[in-house]
Amino acid sequence: MIKSVAGIVYIKNKYLFQIRDKIPNIWFSGFYGFFGGLVDKGETPNQAIKREILEELNVSITKSELLINLNFHTKKLKEKRDRYYYILNLKKNFEKKLIISEGAGFKFFSIDQIKLNNMIPWDITAIYYHQLLIKKKEFRPK
Repeated sequence: MIKSVAGIVYIKNKYLFQIRDKIPNIWFSGFYGFFGGLVDKGETPNQAIKREILEELNVSITKSELLINLNFHTKKLKEKRDRYYYILNLKKNFEKKLIISEGAGFKFFSIDQIKLNNMIPWDITAIYYHQLLIKKKEFRPK
């Protein structure tokens, strides 16, 4: 099973997304998705998200909280996936100091600006769940 992590940065009602490189040998080339990556051997998912964000954005996480853990397998993926989504707090005004070291860039989108046809599918699931929580939608039976 392949383990990976993704960091959800949500500030001023907008999500921070990586613009994935447009190269043919990567999954979801040119799509938008959360920053993150693979969990290294001997590393916890929480350690991995801290390392990945530091490597990819050159910023430290001040707080991370697990939002959702998705375990899935698709028709095109050879191995099952275990993906951990963390809500991240970063230092104030971090966006002014971002140095992107992976991907084609970054962009902030509000929920209304997100277009499903160019987003990583499982990231959309995490966004939807996050929106339910922040809007305090009741989704459990009473």
